[in-house]
Amino acid sequence: MTIKDLIERGYFPKELPPPFDTFDLAADIANILATWTTTFDNNTQINSSNFVLKQNVGETVQNFKNRKKAHRENFISRYNASKAAIYSISKGKLSRRFLQIPNPKHFSILSEKIVSRWTNYIDVFNLSDYSQSYPIPETATNKRSVSTVSKSVADFRNSLLKTSIDKLIEVRVDISKFYPTIYTHSIAWALLGKEKAKHYFKEKDNLDTLIKTGDADAELYRYAESVDIAMRACQERQSIGIPIGPDTSHIIAETVACRIDETLKKRFDSIGLKACRYYDDYWALLIITTLTIK
Repeated sequence: MTIKDLIERGYFPKELPPPFDTFDLAADIANILATWTTTFDNNTQINSSNFVLKQNVGETVQNFKNRKKAHRENFISRYNASKAAIYSISKGKLSRRFLQIPNPKHFSILSEKIVSRWTNYIDVFNLSDYSQSYPIPETATNKRSVSTVSKSVADFRNSLLKTSIDKLIEVRVDISKFYPTIYTHSIAWALLGKEKAKHYFKEKDNLDTLIKTGDADAELYRYAESVDIAMRACQERQSIGIPIGPDTSHIIAETVACRIDETLKKRFDSIGLKACRYYDDYWALLIITTLTIK
């Protein structure tokens, strides 16, 4: 997984007409992010010699410090979050589906964070025995940046058939409004597991110390928090819901869902539960093969 692929083929919703693309953005993304990092530092590192403000003639040291602090706060407040553009498409005859296109700056930062620790996402995907939709990097340049493990509807149906061949009972479950109800703070829970995430939440004041001692989970928790912040920056700091459309949301949603899969397996494995999940749709299958009616 590369940031170029994610931005080039995973930014705009697939429903947008072909003339709309992000090829130029992807091609220059390294320079864009480097320029932004320099710009951010020059406007927020008030003790740096490269800070954009200079002391005025006759200005007291204290007034200059106050002016620098005010500039930093205003800069961060102005640029640390944005509102996604809305793209509406038809959903049936009487309803619409609203897709979101995040601001390119904030989407690029989120993408950079995700690809920087892609192996951690793979670790969570591998926890699921149910998912047929977890993302796999797609090498074909004419397709999305990630594809699902089931390459087609027929492929998924074959997997479902193999899973259900000796089962008598099937329970279908649909997670209602999955993307719009994901709590961004649950990203840490998804990446680390609930108990570990709760532990490090209580140790937030000691994270730097723990990281210095080589605590990999503490470092992963700090990273998960940064992804949470980056995701919220794409949607005016809102913590409820993630944008519908970008591949980053597919990745985050599957991370949460695969952790849910792991929890379901542990809780119901004693009754022989098998299941297939495709995005937010579950086919739960019980291992019962005979049914006695009295």
